[in-house]
Amino acid sequence: MWQDLFFASSGVIFSLMLIPQLVDAYHGKGMNIITASLTAGLLFFQCYAYFTLNMFFAAIPITAIIWAAIAYFSMTRTEDMVLGFNDRKTIIKMDTPVSKIFRMDWTSIGIGLLIMLAIIGAVYIKFFYVS
Repeated sequence: MWQDLFFASSGVIFSLMLIPQLVDAYHGKGMNIITASLTAGLLFFQCYAYFTLNMFFAAIPITAIIWAAIAYFSMTRTEDMVLGFNDRKTIIKMDTPVSKIFRMDWTSIGIGLLIMLAIIGAVYIKFFYVS
């Protein structure tokens, strides 16, 4: 089916566009770890969804693996980790206590809860609301 080839080729193009970022992360110019790890996780889940739709070419997780490598290199090859919420960037020294790293404000928590409710609602409608 043509959709499988379309999503697979767009995944390859996105992967090629990520190579400069991967090289930068490898050389110690870190990226936002939260963004990279969440993107990798969601892309792995998206590949699983493609697999369940029998879109086997699109299910190859090339882009997800590159995002996971960017997150890994950003955590291991930089002296400071870069975390960011909204438009703020926080530079975290490696000896900072964990309680200070994961301190979030109520806006970030509220947005996260709204996103979770939207996902749960979509899953509920898809699987349990049969008309």
